[in-house]
Amino acid sequence: MEASAITIGNFDGCHRGHQELIARVRSMAQAQGYSSLCLTFDPNPKQFFKPDRQVGKLFQAAQKLRALAELGLDYTVIQEFDLAFSQLKPYEFYQALLKQSLRVKAIVVGHDFRFGKNREGTLEVLQTLAQPDACAVDVVEPQDWNGQVISSSAIRGYLQERELQKARDLLGRPYLLEGPVVSGKKLGRQLGFPTANVATQDQLLPGLGVYAGFVVIGKEPSIFKIAPTRKPCILNIGKRPTVPGAEPTVTTEVHILSNDIGADALYGETLGVYLTHFVRTEQKFGSLDELKNQIALDCQKARSLLERA
Repeated sequence: MEASAITIGNFDGCHRGHQELIARVRSMAQAQGYSSLCLTFDPNPKQFFKPDRQVGKLFQAAQKLRALAELGLDYTVIQEFDLAFSQLKPYEFYQALLKQSLRVKAIVVGHDFRFGKNREGTLEVLQTLAQPDACAVDVVEPQDWNGQVISSSAIRGYLQERELQKARDLLGRPYLLEGPVVSGKKLGRQLGFPTANVATQDQLLPGLGVYAGFVVIGKEPSIFKIAPTRKPCILNIGKRPTVPGAEPTVTTEVHILSNDIGADALYGETLGVYLTHFVRTEQKFGSLDELKNQIALDCQKARSLLERA
């Protein structure tokens, strides 16, 4: 591999703070003729050390790779984070991985970056290790948006609170859910609003409720740019409390508002759903007729919101 400028981290969501890291890496790489590179880990070190702690991910693994490529990086290196790797001392981490394997000549990291066994590698340690090689170390201070410090945890909190606009501000894009269409109970069709059940996997779902947004049909939707082929949609994330005998599991159901897609046309497809507006919380109705009437109102409200989006 040619000499590289690198940034290191988990990059869950590729929010505006991550985008600043990547922009600086690209700038340094272009100025010096290096390749630009991101080093990330699988699994997340926090997940490795605390496997029972469930932290909803803002990205599926494939989404992260697409996002990093869309942001203009030349390469992404995924380092397996296992017991042996976790025991590397900071000197070994720098020498074996960064210097010898990746030929790093410039490093961009966040203000809270730590590396090596027991997180012993501080910024000062990194700068000391890099200095003999004339390897530049650029530290990016905390980024904020309208006074709010940008972080993945803050975005998760906003999504769980159904604060889509606040999450979007920090992400710099609408939140994207993605997954294959799977067979459901077809109750939506009986109610006059056929839905596609999307099997979102290994990704944080926002708080239960009804949302409006845009859907893109097909594999690998763009992370940052919604395709012109997008269709307006309404999305229900919930346990369907009005439906008799419904299983108490959370389902993700999409109804396309353009009415130009057949009820069975989406089976086998992958949907990317960009959430742009929160419509209402989940609630239990007295009958399926009441639910049907409310869905009609939800669709009307969603169309109105999306026309102004």
